[in-house]
Amino acid sequence: MIPKNRALRRESRGYTLIELLIVVAIVALMAFVAAPWFSRISQRNQLRSAAREIQTTLLAARMTAVRNNAPASVRILPAPPEAASHSIQTWLEGATPRQIAGLEIPKNVRFVSLPPGDRVVFTADGRRTPAGVIHQDILIEGPVGSALANQITVQAWENGRIGFVLPVSWK
Repeated sequence: MIPKNRALRRESRGYTLIELLIVVAIVALMAFVAAPWFSRISQRNQLRSAAREIQTTLLAARMTAVRNNAPASVRILPAPPEAASHSIQTWLEGATPRQIAGLEIPKNVRFVSLPPGDRVVFTADGRRTPAGVIHQDILIEGPVGSALANQITVQAWENGRIGFVLPVSWK
């Protein structure tokens, strides 16, 4: 017969190697399953960030046009193959146009469609021109080359309102 003290000591010795290996295997399996999900979330955030940057640039150009009582434009220059990023420039239009700001968007975002002339122009009263077109869209897609690419539309409305439309369901 085993004394009681010895039986109690034997039960509280710790975990076996098999138990530890099972726990490690479960944690590794969970990490393996979650890794693609975290990657997609990161890609979505990069696309959403690019859309917010474009929206902010358009809003700043509109405020610049009103503040200076002169037209201002945002020019979108998609990256050529050798460039590292797309360029978005804000210009104060007038007798002698001058660039007043610039923004770089990474190439993992692709411009699917742009407004006519690859630019959005705001008049001195904060309206977008040309009149008669309800809104001009800048459609971006990302990440480039992925089978699960999403699209976001940045809209510049005729009355000067700027907004963007997220995908109904993210891929």
